[in-house]
Amino acid sequence: VVVKCLHDHLADDAECVKMFLDEARLAAHLDHSNIVQTMELGQHEGRYYMVMEFLAGLSLAMIVRRAAERLPHMRIPVPLVLNLLAQACAGLHYAHEKAMNGKPLNIVHRDISPQNLVISFEGVVKVVDFGIAKAEPRETRTRSGPIQGNFAYMSPEQCLATHVDTQTSGLSLRFILPPMYTPRRLCHAPSPS
Repeated sequence: VVVKCLHDHLADDAECVKMFLDEARLAAHLDHSNIVQTMELGQHEGRYYMVMEFLAGLSLAMIVRRAAERLPHMRIPVPLVLNLLAQACAGLHYAHEKAMNGKPLNIVHRDISPQNLVISFEGVVKVVDFGIAKAEPRETRTRSGPIQGNFAYMSPEQCLATHVDTQTSGLSLRFILPPMYTPRRLCHAPSPS
């Protein structure tokens, strides 16, 4: 397992604690082979933690980087790319359709990027980090003002802080495709810190 904790400098920030707890509660509802599993949420000596599935593998970002170093023409084979994206889509579709007590949770990840797709050494894709996901059961709303996420993979709606929905994740996945075929991303922009 992996234990995820808030950094010490954030543990006293009530808003950060609420966001951390929201992420853990939301992730605990998601039980799908293509989403990292959250097993427990707890508190020890005043510090919140969540226990998550350990993923033996590499992020898609690392795989793309290594492929660029080792493969001819810096391309990942098309059947492999399609398989990886199909698995990511399966996990996201499950999250998008998830309901509790007949009520949709309306989950939108909002941070789909090569860093948040982990591929196990067995070839299973796992969507990770629902920390800034939009969902109905959240107690907190993510900050207004500064945009959160990775600009290079955001939909225009997310960049403009307008309505985001399940199509936001689909567009983010489409932005992930070009770096798997070429050494360049569609756009280069610093992400908010």
